[in-house]
Amino acid sequence: MATNYRFAILALGLIGCGDNNVIMIELLPGEPVVQIATAVPGLPCRADVTTTNPSGVNGTTVFTYDEHGREILASTTYSDGTTDTESFGWDNQDHQVYDHEISSDLEVDFDIVYDSLGDVVDLSETDNFDGELDTLTTHYANFDGRGNPATSTLRDVTNAYDLDEQDYTYDSGGRLVHVDEAVLDTPPTYQSVDIAYDESTRTTTSRRQTDDGVEVHTRVYDEANHLLSFDKSSTIRFVSSYHQTYAYDGDRLTTAVYANKAGAETTTYLYDCSN
Repeated sequence: MATNYRFAILALGLIGCGDNNVIMIELLPGEPVVQIATAVPGLPCRADVTTTNPSGVNGTTVFTYDEHGREILASTTYSDGTTDTESFGWDNQDHQVYDHEISSDLEVDFDIVYDSLGDVVDLSETDNFDGELDTLTTHYANFDGRGNPATSTLRDVTNAYDLDEQDYTYDSGGRLVHVDEAVLDTPPTYQSVDIAYDESTRTTTSRRQTDDGVEVHTRVYDEANHLLSFDKSSTIRFVSSYHQTYAYDGDRLTTAVYANKAGAETTTYLYDCSN
């Protein structure tokens, strides 16, 4: 199955946890935040996650898995008494087909549709951001032999018009290396993303060029293929810069620190594993 669809084209990669993976997805700015849940054989070993941030409202997340080791629920309880839940659905081919998120003031549904080859052809988001239900759908088309789409169209289903179009370019190894996007305003605006890899096919840099400026993402790995740091620098209006670092115990992610000009947020991962 191809992984180069819209909300995952700049994936940070996999961070190992025994036979399981914590999957971290970097989104293009302005994209909906959707978690790609884990779907792996064996017993899950990610037990809970604690986040500490400058606001003083800290949270602990507990994960629930089905009998196939697939994540089906993530429940977060915050120190102010509020809770968030995120549930995941799967088909018989271990494809994630939905992600349902509920917080104190928001409800968001993501639905994923596949073709007979297991390629993502539609990703829909329905939310109540403005108090009314709105649905956006990205449709992927013109797949190559590796299952990579050449084009996509983002459509506002509620109001029946297209929002933007994207064209994807891949290298000889099937890796996404360039994206051209046309935002269908009046007049249209354009932006592009260039992606570079190291000799281990890991994403090292991505550069987004818009009419307003440039945004650059840089990743550093260790010899064991662990992501050590991620930096985002931006000269684009309303797009903030930040720095993230990661620490491990063997192959298990233990700590992630997110820092920007407002302060630092620390997430701690605790495991209860049989392996």
